[in-house]
Amino acid sequence: MRRFFAGQPLETAQPGQPLTLPQVEAEHLRKVLRLTAGDGIELFDGQGRAVNAVVTSVDRRQVVVRIDSSPGLSIPPRPRLTIAVAPPKGERFRWLVEKCVELAVDRIVPVIAHRSVVEPGDGKLKKLTDVVIAACKQSGRNDLLVIEPSIDWQAFLAQWTAGARLQPGGCLLLADPHGRPLAEQLARLPSEATTEVTVLIGPEGGLTPEETERATAAAALPVSLGVYIQRVETAAVAMAASLRTWTATRQV
Repeated sequence: MRRFFAGQPLETAQPGQPLTLPQVEAEHLRKVLRLTAGDGIELFDGQGRAVNAVVTSVDRRQVVVRIDSSPGLSIPPRPRLTIAVAPPKGERFRWLVEKCVELAVDRIVPVIAHRSVVEPGDGKLKKLTDVVIAACKQSGRNDLLVIEPSIDWQAFLAQWTAGARLQPGGCLLLADPHGRPLAEQLARLPSEATTEVTVLIGPEGGLTPEETERATAAAALPVSLGVYIQRVETAAVAMAASLRTWTATRQV
């Protein structure tokens, strides 16, 4: 069934209720997919809920649908997963975001390090929201990955440390070719006590010794993904996939 972003919460949605699609979604339904009245679709709200719906009217100004089921709530996997990463250039960052949606990453934080080559502004990050929505539509995910504003490396570490004091149970991993193998480090984590995992990934030029020292001083655990040096987006996806596999084994 074709999926569309509702653009509003569906928590109180009821069968028979009409809903007007957001303009971008309406144009996709009308111009690209060429759906017409009577076609069935699925709506999701980006907050974990989804409903079945039926298209009731299609014209150049708007698309109206009728909700056809009560909202179902999908529970995201736990622990929560944050990828804090020095963004790569252009399409590689877009690809990173898309794959993180598919791998159930909860949050991406663009972190600006000394050797960063990209510092995405608010406009660029806002455009990536469209990538998130498209990836949710394709993958069946009902909650939106959150992309935070860019933040300096040291400021991020201070923010993480303050949050860890307020809410124990978080774990900070630092991608480091000289670190402990990731699988070995994950085996040492207290499974049920770990409620959130944050992965720090530096720029392709590498972190400065001072940045590494600050991360380890903030209790970051250096972890390695193998003997070869990976690009930023490869490391992010490999980390996310490994952590979600670990999440699944915890729940067996």
